[in-house]
Amino acid sequence: MAVVVGLTVHHSQYSTSTILFQSVSAGDYHTCGVTSSSSVECWGNDSSGQATPPGVAFESVSAGAFHTCGVTSSGNVECWGNDDDGRSDPPSGTFQIVSAGDGTQAAWAA
Repeated sequence: MAVVVGLTVHHSQYSTSTILFQSVSAGDYHTCGVTSSSSVECWGNDSSGQATPPGVAFESVSAGAFHTCGVTSSGNVECWGNDDDGRSDPPSGTFQIVSAGDGTQAAWAA
């Protein structure tokens, strides 16, 4: 069971509201979290598209330096943002965990 954390977001990208998150991950200059409805919300620097998630349901998310990756509800890994050196090109397959680092990403299969 995931722990749901309430966070009141005070940022120019959002009106002030309370969003319930299952998890939150902070990158170098942006932050993303999986909401209680399995969508991903991000805020902060979006210079490489790292704070613009695709509109699919996620189980988890990991924010890196200038890219973000997440495990979707179907177990696939989706990444967005800077793709230098293939950092936003995840492997195919079904995964349980993903970690987006500073210029890298790693995923672990079931």
